[in-house]
Parts: sequence; structure tokens; C-alpha cells
Amino acid sequence: MRRLKPIAGILIVFFLGAVAGALSARFYATFESRKPHHRPKLEERVEFIMQRLTDDLDLSATQQKEIRQIVAATEEKVQSIKDEYVPKIRALHDTSIKEIKTRLTPDQRAELDRIHAEWKRRRQDRKSR
Repeated sequence: MRRLKPIAGILIVFFLGAVAGALSARFYATFESRKPHHRPKLEERVEFIMQRLTDDLDLSATQQKEIRQIVAATEEKVQSIKDEYVPKIRALHDTSIKEIKTRLTPDQRAELDRIHAEWKRRRQDRKSR
């Protein structure tokens, strides 16, 4: 009986630690998922890519200079492609919302309007960073 008490105590502490860890992880994941996402600027993306390439490939200073130009040009092209297709996707979403509204009750339309306005507000918040 004397041997069971310390073992039971250790098991209880271990169990409580596991529960506390699981709850903390759940809380952290919930908190992180609600934070607005940071969209890095062009130069930040280039710097991140260059840092990875430099570290992983052990680039010389000359290689870094030449490759940075390639990476920067590529990132600029990617951004111009995004600038072209993102408005088309948003227009498609707006058309979809209008079509969905035709199948909703007035109360549902009002709720969808509220949700859609919140989406747009969040998108604007992300853009302004």
C-alpha cells in the first residue's frame, strides 16, 4: 500500500500535466487562428528567400548579388500576376454572393450581408498593413 501512494501521485501529476498541456495547445491554436495574417512586402519576401538560399547553399557574395536580382525580378512578376487575377476572383465571388442571395430568405440575406461586409473589412485591414 505504501508503494502505491507515490506511484499514484506521480501518475496524477503526469495526467494533470498532460491535460494542462492539451488545454494550453488548444487555447494557443484558437488564439493564433484569429490573429490577422501578415502579408510580407516584396522586399521582405526577397530577403526571406535570399536568407534561405544563402544558408542552405552557402552562397558567395557574388552569387548572392546575382541571385538576389533574379529573385527580386521573379517576385515582382508574381505580384503583377496577382494584381491581375485577384480582382477577377473578387468579381467572381461578388457574382456568386448575388446568386446565392436569390435563394435566401430576407433574414438569411441580411446575415449574409453582415458576413460579407466583415470579410471585406478584414481584407481591407490586411491590405493596410
